[in-house]
Order: sequence, then structure tokens, then C-alpha cells
Amino acid sequence: MESLTSNGSSGGESTPPPRRGCSSSARAVRSRSRSLDCITDHLRPPPPPTPPPDDCILPDGMLFGLDIGGTLGKIVFREPDHVPQGAMARQVERLREYFRSKELTGRDHGAEDDELQLKSSRAFGGTLHFITFEARNIDYVFEIIRKECSASPSEVLKWKIYATGGGAFKLEDRFYRELGVHVRKNDEMQTIVSGVECLLNNVEEECFTWVPKDANCTEWECESVPSEPRKPWLIVNVGSGVSMLKLDEQQTVQHGKVSTYKRVGGTPLGGGTFLAVGCLLTGAKNHEELMELSAKGDPKAVDKLVGDIYGDDYKGLGLSADTVASSFGKLVNPDLRESVRREDLAASLVQMISWNIAHIARLVAAHEGVKTIIFTGSFMHDNFASQKKFAHAFRYWSNGDSRALFMRHEGYVGAIGALSMSTLSKGDHTHFF
Repeated sequence: MESLTSNGSSGGESTPPPRRGCSSSARAVRSRSRSLDCITDHLRPPPPPTPPPDDCILPDGMLFGLDIGGTLGKIVFREPDHVPQGAMARQVERLREYFRSKELTGRDHGAEDDELQLKSSRAFGGTLHFITFEARNIDYVFEIIRKECSASPSEVLKWKIYATGGGAFKLEDRFYRELGVHVRKNDEMQTIVSGVECLLNNVEEECFTWVPKDANCTEWECESVPSEPRKPWLIVNVGSGVSMLKLDEQQTVQHGKVSTYKRVGGTPLGGGTFLAVGCLLTGAKNHEELMELSAKGDPKAVDKLVGDIYGDDYKGLGLSADTVASSFGKLVNPDLRESVRREDLAASLVQMISWNIAHIARLVAAHEGVKTIIFTGSFMHDNFASQKKFAHAFRYWSNGDSRALFMRHEGYVGAIGALSMSTLSKGDHTHFF
């Protein structure tokens, strides 16, 4: 009987037995399977970011607090810890680049204040980035959102935006009409109060003051305030104008506890006045340049002092010779107007506005029986000259019974407050597309 070949035919050489393992067709199937696995892995959504710890005070995800004022805009961006690789990580990197660019500032540096960054904060569930821009550059903020809607629409859907300031109300319709964004807006005064309390409760050494190094108060040093000061407080928020809020102890409401507050005073002479008049007087282009000029100037070169009028101290009223009798008073002399330095003009202007705010705040504090005065607002940022004047004024007028306090994130209390108020409806998205 003839043997059969392996293919069922008779005769000829037999086909060698297949090798152990897969046949060529099986290998092809496996190869195609591996390719499909790769595609599936690529299409599979990345794992969600690690949820924030239980003691985090903010919702999870990408959060933005916007404070759009009449002069400056502020953004606080919460970058979550442990961002997974993929679209979200790429978006975070793009946002960092946007905030480092010069588009928002129009100057030779980016808008983010790196020195204020709070890295991997457990209380905030990630890293807080702090960005300042002039409100007239708000179009670039719209452009950032527009670019992200195009580059990564699914990630933008997860954003949560909380806003305050006049611009939150003024621009609400534009956000929705141009971008499809519904912004959760909050009352400006309420966010200031919430922001101050949030920072004092969750950021170490947030609060500080200035103390004299000598009896004549000629030199001052910065001193941290280790614990939250006792209420009541007078919060003096120096924005475009100035609002003064009395903050009392907390009371229980539907969603938790909030401090009670009321507006007890203010003045229209604030940061907007300083920027507008200062630019007119000196030719400066922005707030930063104006502050740099004032730091190099001497207000005594343009202010008329008690000593200029009396030749010495006015002992009958207890006024020293270097007390300012009239801001810019020396410039009634036309010859001095011809030779005045713009640095001296800037220094006199910042002093005049600071003394005006200090006087009103002191009177309001005395009337309301408040001994702790906390100054906030972008006008105070790195404005050490004004801070020392406020500290000196309250120490002098109260015989040491009252004190002026300052905050390291003073310009961002509104934006932080808008974020912190998100805990009243934790998990709610603030806009949709």
C-alpha cells in the first residue's frame, strides 16, 4: 500500500511536519491582533488624574479662578497633582507656555509670578499658578480658551471656571457667545472675604507686618504673623478704587460656615488713580514701570513740608518738620516744574495715595472698633513703600494698639476666593460647550 503524502496525495517527497508553535496563518492572526491591541491602547482614554486628598478644599480637575477688575486681571490656575500622560498632560504644558508668554503682559516677561507659586499644596490638591495681566489684554485670555477648544475639546469640557470682579459680569455674555462658556460668577466683596480667610487658614506665613528697627522708625523689617489674627478685621482692598469691609466671626449657613461682613467705607483714590495719573505725570507705560520709578524717587523734592513753611517743627501741634503739609506743594514754583524728575513725581504720588488710604482706613477702624487691619489688592504687591507707611500710620495714631497686616498673595484674594467658594457646590462644572 502506497503511503500518502502529508497533503493527501500519493508519491513524491513528504512535506516536513510543521514546526512546533504557530502556523504562518496563526502568526499572521497574532500579528494583526497585536496591531489591534496597539490601536485599542491608543484609543483607550487615559486613566483619570489621581483624586485630591480628602482634606483638599477644592474640587478635582482643572480649576481656574478669574478676577477681572477695572485695571488688572488675575488668574489662579490649579494644576492637579499626578496628571496622567496624554491629552491632559499636553494641555497643562501648553497652559504653562501661554502664561509664560509676553502676550498677556505686553512686556519682556511672562504673566506668571513664579515667586508666589504654591507647589503640590495638599490643601489645594495640586500646584497653584498666579498670573496677572492688564484688563485691556483680556482678548488674549479668550484666545487661549479658543485655542484649547480646538486642540483638546474633550479636556476643555472638564474645566471648571469660577470668576469675580466687574469683568465677570460685564463679559459673561461674551464668554458664552464666542466660546460657549458659562462662567460661574461670584460677588466681588464675598470672594475677597473668602480669599483672605482661605489663604490665612491654608498657607503658612501668608500674613506679615512691618516693625520698626529703631525708636525713630527710620528703618523697618518684615515680620511674619504666625497665626490667624483675631476678628474682627478691617479688610482694606486697594484695587482700582478702595473698599473697606468689616469682617466678624463666622455664622452657620446652608452649605457650611461663612464669616459675616459689611462694607463700612472706601475711597475712589486707589490703584487705578495711581496708574492713570502716574502715567500722565511721568510717561510710564504700566504699573510695574511706575513702581520702579517711585522706588528711585524722593517725594520731599516735590512735597511741601511743615519745615518748608515754619522753618522747623510745629511744636504747638506736635508736627515734625518733615511732615507733609501739601503733596506736590513745591511745584507751585514754575522753576521747579521745569526741572522736576519723574522719579520724584512717582514717589510723591504713591505717598499721597497711600496716606489718603491710611487716614480713611484708620478713621473707619476706630469708628468700627477694629484693631486688626488687613491690606489687600494689586496696588499692595511689592509696594513696600506703601506697606511701611500704612504700618507706621497705624502704629503712630493708635499708640501701638492697632496694627496693619499684609498678605503675600494680596493681589489674588478675589481669584482665590472664587475658587474657595466652589466648595459650596463641590463637583459642579461651571461651564459647558
